[in-house]
Amino acid sequence: MINTITKRELQIISLMMEEKSAKEIAVLLNLEPKTVESHKRRLMKRFGVKSSIGIILYAISSGFIELNG
Repeated sequence: MINTITKRELQIISLMMEEKSAKEIAVLLNLEPKTVESHKRRLMKRFGVKSSIGIILYAISSGFIELNG
């Protein structure tokens, strides 16, 4: 189990939960889209998942992200 994630990873996951694309996330966080994709690939590898949905589900089930409302 992963114990921590970075502030940037948390920002990216939160925006993914809002159905933002890599390009939209990049604009919002002042990054290149390739950088966002790199973060997503790293998260998939660390979490042992194969998709963006997997990243989100892992983050929720591990307590990194809370669902509001």
